Amino acid sequence: MQPKSIELIKAEHRGNLILQLKFDYDSALVERAKGLGCRWSQTKKCWYLPYQKDSYKKVIAHFKGTAWVDASGLFGGKPVAKIADKPIKKVSNKRNEIPDYQLPPEIDKKLRARRYSENTRGIYISMLKLFFSYFAGKDVDVLTKEDIQEYILYLKEKRSYSSSSQNQAVNAIKFYYEKVKGQQRETYWIERPRKETKLPKVISEEEVVRMLQGIDNLKHLAIVSLLYSSGLRRSELLNLKKGDINVARKQILVEGGKGKKDRITILSETALEVLKKYVIEYKPTHFLFEGKPGNKYSSSSVAKIVQQAAEKAQIPMKVTPHILRHSFATHLMDQGIETRYIQILLGHESLNTTAIYAHVSTKSLNSISSPLDRLNNHNQLNINNLNKNDKKG
Repeated sequence: MQPKSIELIKAEHRGNLILQLKFDYDSALVERAKGLGCRWSQTKKCWYLPYQKDSYKKVIAHFKGTAWVDASGLFGGKPVAKIADKPIKKVSNKRNEIPDYQLPPEIDKKLRARRYSENTRGIYISMLKLFFSYFAGKDVDVLTKEDIQEYILYLKEKRSYSSSSQNQAVNAIKFYYEKVKGQQRETYWIERPRKETKLPKVISEEEVVRMLQGIDNLKHLAIVSLLYSSGLRRSELLNLKKGDINVARKQILVEGGKGKKDRITILSETALEVLKKYVIEYKPTHFLFEGKPGNKYSSSSVAKIVQQAAEKAQIPMKVTPHILRHSFATHLMDQGIETRYIQILLGHESLNTTAIYAHVSTKSLNSISSPLDRLNNHNQLNINNLNKNDKKG
């Protein structure tokens, strides 16, 4: 796959010297050229700038990391040392490596205009950077069905993307074509991969106790307590403000949760006592949990706090904030709380999503008797007989 390249040419246009930017049509390069202040010449069929002695340096700096700029024609065809950045590297097959590709600015503008969450914006931008980089040198606006199917296959086979990650990539691609470029939804043809059904990972109540007892930092204790006791997503925790805590009703208002939906969840009395001490000592000004005053606490810090508490509690699995949310739901189900109430607390749109916790609930599983035990309980089987004539081998 050839890297994008731009050739700079000194020319005359309407009695003035101009610097021509000659490149094969590419929507991303066009947007970058506009951002530099370039104008389109219909007669010369190129983008151009007024020619100045150091104009080429501005072009090189502006397109750094996006395209190879060839300015040798300005100097009699002789190579110019260090005039351009390296072209975009070949797309890596490493699963989590995302190329530093300069996306058309209207993508992020549209994401912000439609008020997508910070997390979703980050995912879409990462997915589209990879998408645009994969097709570097091509006009992505005229890709064929086969081109994109080939790309989805590349994500699956070369980068080992899960069905969930493939779906995120498809959602990002759909957003670009449908929301940014204005194509009709009914004409969009990307075939989605089948989503895998995986059981949620949970930890036991005893392991939760060990985690909480091992935390000696008040702020960390408040964070882990709220994540588990209220079933909050990490992003929801970070968006909490002091006014979202209703002490009198023992409730938490979750504003703009997943799907931009508000909901109410429960506030544990135990967690509330921790929160009261935390607020007095740390004095948050805007968000309940802050890094610098008035700024949200970082997402990575929350993940680190949870994992360190799990390691100190000697829990063998990697524990994430979302595993605490899974554990909250599963332990409620263990208590016999109806699924529809758990659905409301978690903010699930579909009851089917919540019902998956029945698969890991010990209450649900322990209520089922094995047919072997039933036979033994009805005196139809003498288990001791199984040990007769026991032979090693």
